[in-house]
Amino acid sequence: MRNARSCAIKCGQPLFRAFMREEIRHPDNRDHITEDDTWTKIETPEEAGHAVRFLLMIKSRRELNQPEEARRWEVLAGRFEMWKRE
Repeated sequence: MRNARSCAIKCGQPLFRAFMREEIRHPDNRDHITEDDTWTKIETPEEAGHAVRFLLMIKSRRELNQPEEARRWEVLAGRFEMWKRE
């Protein structure tokens, strides 16, 4: 499955959105988010998609099908899999 599609599917999953809420609150990420960034509540698939684009520094999920961006997505998806096991 292409990474862009995989990402879209994960963004639709409540468990992935819960993971993304934790990821976005990590101190390394909080420094770059303003209080006006309401998407950080990550309650919808669209907000999850925005968070993925923010964390992976991409403008479109289509970029996840490119080699460098694909590696970053695979790292994030791997952390999600590990997070689910905790």
